[in-house]
Amino acid sequence: SQTGVLWGHIAMIGVSVEGAMDLSTGCMVDPPYRSGWNDEALATNLTAYLGKPTFADNNANLAALAEAHLGPYAGCENLILLKVSSGIGAGLFLNGKLYRGRKTDDEKLL
Repeated sequence: SQTGVLWGHIAMIGVSVEGAMDLSTGCMVDPPYRSGWNDEALATNLTAYLGKPTFADNNANLAALAEAHLGPYAGCENLILLKVSSGIGAGLFLNGKLYRGRKTDDEKLL
């Protein structure tokens, strides 16, 4: 491979996406710029296609998680990552855990 990593050594695949994910179903929720992908079970479909467990989450959440574990602030208990690109997003790492807000008052945490 070009990266020097053998496919057999890959344990899991992570995919970051713009917009919300319903983690209970693995489906994208009204993704911006991907109108036909609403309710797309991205992680499930990629797992079946690639034959490797695949996890998908919001790009700002995954960036905050990566910074809290691997970035210059690794080990920090509280971190806010503000992502500004094609849209604005934020990932919150509070008290050592990724924080997820509610989509609506009636829905469980995403």
